Amino acid sequence: MDHDHLIALAAGLVAAGILGILALRIPGLLQTGGALSTSKLQFFLWTEAALFTYAFLFTAYAIHNPVDVLKFRPAIPDHVLLLMGLSITAAAASQAKPQPSQVKKDKAFVRFFQDANEELSLPKVQMLAWTLVAIGVYLYVAVGSYYNAFHCATATSYPDVDTALLALVGLGQGTFVVNRFVDKNSTD
Repeated sequence: MDHDHLIALAAGLVAAGILGILALRIPGLLQTGGALSTSKLQFFLWTEAALFTYAFLFTAYAIHNPVDVLKFRPAIPDHVLLLMGLSITAAAASQAKPQPSQVKKDKAFVRFFQDANEELSLPKVQMLAWTLVAIGVYLYVAVGSYYNAFHCATATSYPDVDTALLALVGLGQGTFVVNRFVDKNSTD
């Protein structure tokens, strides 16, 4: 890994880190009715991945094109926009049903995976699992594919998300939202 690559990675991590710190400081950002919100978490994770990728690509472009840095306008693929749209839709739809009265309002991380009875919620696990897999693959592709592009200064567009991962994430989010309205103990 060369010096330029490390600078771009650091820029991406700083940008994502700033958003992460803000999320911890802003009350209710990852909560619904005082309880931790799984749907807001998955939307936040996709926002973090998109922000990291943008900062990474911008820095890579700026290092190799310092004179034309204001011309940086990456094309964001349709699948990335669709995933962001699915994420905000799942978060918004999940808010339409109030939280059960018995939901725990502590901030234990395990609450992202449990229902109101403190039992493992498979729709939550499925949604977060596919979200984390897709984000991991996406960031790996973003960083890996642009490592070679540093040397030819073409790192100017977002990588796309595989269609199969898009479908799995979408199905996970759809299952989560349907479960919110079917199961009386489901939590956001």
